[in-house]
Formats: sequence, structure tokens, C-alpha cells
Amino acid sequence: MPQLHMSAETNTVTLQQNIRAVGVENIADIASYEIIQENGRVTHTVEFTGQGGFTASWDEGTGSEFSMNTHKSTVSYRDDEDDPSYVTVVVGKLKGQKHEER
Repeated sequence: MPQLHMSAETNTVTLQQNIRAVGVENIADIASYEIIQENGRVTHTVEFTGQGGFTASWDEGTGSEFSMNTHKSTVSYRDDEDDPSYVTVVVGKLKGQKHEER
């Protein structure tokens, strides 16, 4: 089970495990997606239809120094099946937000 440390003072969650992957709960909820590679960092920005989204970034090539900011989204953490020192982070649109047809 993922081990989390939550800080109300800094409004952050720190994982004790390494991040293996970042995923989206439902790809139909994605309104826009952007990848930027700059200054040795990879940054993925996802906006959901209606509202909500996240930005995740890490050091290019190593995956270290992972950070993620979410807004109006759900976040779940799942154990990696092959290595318990890793987790997968899955981000989704808040429940109750309507899916907009494009």
C-alpha cells in the first residue's frame, strides 16, 4: 500500500515510494494535453473538459525529482505489481462534472 505523508501547512503530499507511472482515469475527459521539455525537465500538462487538470514534471532521463500539482481533480495511488517500492499515480476528473462532447 502506498505510504503518504500529508502536510496541511504546505498543502502537499509526499510519497515514500518512487513514481513508476502517471495516468489519466478516463481519456475521454481530456480537453488538452501538452508536453514541454526544457532545462532538463519533462512537464506534462493535462486539462479536463469542464474544469480540472494537473501538471506533472520530472528530470528528463532519470524520472527523479517528480512533482505534481492538481486542481479540481481526484488522485489515487496504486501499488506497482512488480516492485513495491514504486507506485502509479492516476488522476481523474472530479465526480459530478459533466462530460462535454466535442
